[in-house]
Amino acid sequence: MDVSRLAPFALLCAVVVGGAFATPSDVTDAPTSFERSPTVVDDCTTITESGRYVLGTDVENRTADVCIRIAASDVTLEGRGNVVSGGQFRENTTGVLVVDAANVTVRNLTAVRWTFGVRFERAARASVAEVATWRTGNGVTLRSSPAATVTGVRTENGFSGVVLVDADGTVVRDSTASAHSEEGVLVAESRAVTLRNCTVTDSAVGVALAGTSASSLRDSTLRENRVGVLLVDARGNDLRNLELLNDANLRLVNASRNRLPANETEAGRWRTSSRSAAQRLLDD
Repeated sequence: MDVSRLAPFALLCAVVVGGAFATPSDVTDAPTSFERSPTVVDDCTTITESGRYVLGTDVENRTADVCIRIAASDVTLEGRGNVVSGGQFRENTTGVLVVDAANVTVRNLTAVRWTFGVRFERAARASVAEVATWRTGNGVTLRSSPAATVTGVRTENGFSGVVLVDADGTVVRDSTASAHSEEGVLVAESRAVTLRNCTVTDSAVGVALAGTSASSLRDSTLRENRVGVLLVDARGNDLRNLELLNDANLRLVNASRNRLPANETEAGRWRTSSRSAAQRLLDD
């Protein structure tokens, strides 16, 4: 018999015995990343490692400038419906800050009494879901943070609701903003942003597009605002299927080549409120 012809078979057996069919004692007991339990957060902290984190309770801090800072990529912070509170409103404070990271998700929490509720700085591909803010300056802010997804956000009683600055390719949908002294949604210096199924009420400006191009606002309701849609230095944006009932539905400042609703009576959705902002305040 030619022994050399058996060499490949012997090598294969060695690989099987020493590898795929090794005994249990040879297999590590370490769980995979999918099996690891999330880290519980019950106080203000800084997250510096990738992984899953959950709020175990409401967190309140009246002295911290930033309560929860995320400085690592590939992090999920699950709020489990808990509240991150500043106790009282103070300037230059942030409830949850994500900085210099990517692929970070913040969801299912409420931020109250901060200058910034949830803020992303230089954080690409962020995800914000089911976040609420109340009595907070800017509810959700993304700055220099492209390709983000913002869904199911509710902001109330602040300066601005959702603020996007230099956030190309971001999608905001199924979100509401009310009772803001400035904009319900502000998109500035951005391209290809999508706003869909958003509702803004009782604010100075419903949606403002400033220095923004190739973006869209669709299937949304803007009512009881002083201005429904404000376009400033905006080019090539698409506004469709809007329900508008505001003191002034549309204001343009140096804006061109934008697709606007055909006229002020289109399907009965584009109307000016018969009540002024002052009248509304008196009624309230």
